[in-house]
Amino acid sequence: FVADASRDFVLFSYNGIDHVGFDERPRVIDEMVRILRPGGTLAFSSHNANFLPEVLARFRWRLPLHVFPGQLLQLGLLGLLTSLLAAAGPLWQLARRQPAELFRQFADER
Repeated sequence: FVADASRDFVLFSYNGIDHVGFDERPRVIDEMVRILRPGGTLAFSSHNANFLPEVLARFRWRLPLHVFPGQLLQLGLLGLLTSLLAAAGPLWQLARRQPAELFRQFADER
């Protein structure tokens, strides 16, 4: 038995919710919510997308599922910048070498 409002984080992993009968799922989630402290986080994984609308309808106040267009643009630009920076070092090293040196190096790797 776990006391009410005694946990900051509750995890039901490995798609465990998919192995609970459909009629029992609300009771399982209610039990997880019961032991959460106010402001706590409930996390579970599921391959069953059919159950997601019911979860959202019952617990929307707990799930921050919105991303604004400006945030999406920022995330995309950050991803692009990160990719460019990750590729810059190796490209810089390749650009500084003579073609004959590159040919010898790649020929030796066979």
